Amino acid sequence: MLDISIIIPFYKGNNYLKQIEDNLKQFIFNSKIQNKFQFEVIIVNDSPNVEMKINEWMRQNVQIINNEINSGIHFSRVHGLKYAKGKFIQFMDQDDSIDFEKLELSLASVIDSNVDVIVNNGKLEFFDGTSTEIYSNLNYKKSVLKESSYLNIRDLIVSPGQCLINKSSIYFHSNSGENLSLDISNWKESLADLERILAMTPGYPQNKLRKLHRLNLYKLAFAEHNSKKKLTMSVKNFDLFIINVVFRISNGSSPFKIKGGEYTK
Repeated sequence: MLDISIIIPFYKGNNYLKQIEDNLKQFIFNSKIQNKFQFEVIIVNDSPNVEMKINEWMRQNVQIINNEINSGIHFSRVHGLKYAKGKFIQFMDQDDSIDFEKLELSLASVIDSNVDVIVNNGKLEFFDGTSTEIYSNLNYKKSVLKESSYLNIRDLIVSPGQCLINKSSIYFHSNSGENLSLDISNWKESLADLERILAMTPGYPQNKLRKLHRLNLYKLAFAEHNSKKKLTMSVKNFDLFIINVVFRISNGSSPFKIKGGEYTK
């Protein structure tokens, strides 16, 4: 078994292929570097009606899988998982870059710690060329590891690409959807799916399930950009409102917002 399978959903992304190739050549396929672990790279083409501009180097070093039809980023990740031979999974989006030396450090940590997932920091790059770290301070980083954050604030993991995951711990959900990973309908379904999984988990407290459901409804109200509904839900969930205000004051305002499926300031 290989150590890490890197899975990259691909959708009409020929303009990103050079970036992907350069990122892989920099480390994984660099003969001057002695890798400590074994990697494989899987690109899942979710635009089968568009010809991928794959050169010979990519054909020799990357496994290309084609979806029969356009099925969405989530379906593509699951499709790639079915071919993955690595014990651990690293997801990438087609416009991502990864520091593979740090990825090896993450793998060493996840093995030494005997945990199912390591959550890494990352950088959000904006259209004007500037960037910012996702977790801006130590308190923010610590919050990522606390269950209470996910019951009172939100999912603090911005992208699956932040996580190095033990494949055996991954829950397979076969639903397909729109291609945008930030699509609100996909987000809503993912939240409901999480609630269903926890409801089926033996011994998971009912009071925490109720708190999570209330938080999800609260956050979805804000995603709808309805000012009246935001105000109503904030009053109705005043405890969550206060917790979130304190969190934002402690960690700075969120550096991005969701607009049209993209990160922006």
